[in-house]
Amino acid sequence: MATDIEKLLQEIRSLPPEQQQQVREALDEQTSPTVPMDEASAEEEFKRRLVKAGLLREIKPPIKDLSPYRDRKPFEIEGKPLSETIIEERR
Repeated sequence: MATDIEKLLQEIRSLPPEQQQQVREALDEQTSPTVPMDEASAEEEFKRRLVKAGLLREIKPPIKDLSPYRDRKPFEIEGKPLSETIIEERR
């Protein structure tokens, strides 16, 4: 008589390769140790998952030289604030 685990393994073997990969990933997530992540590693993990899902093409390194951004000055526009124009156009 087959055990529940044997039945489950038989079901998994009958799945297409893509679904078998999903099962493998789900099991890995369930069995991986839950180590608290710091904010930086959590963000890296999030970006890695976005790349894997196809929502990002690459993970760019953080900007280290901020000198080009330090002397930036906003420019004045005439009329109502740009945010109001954007909100009106969305309606």
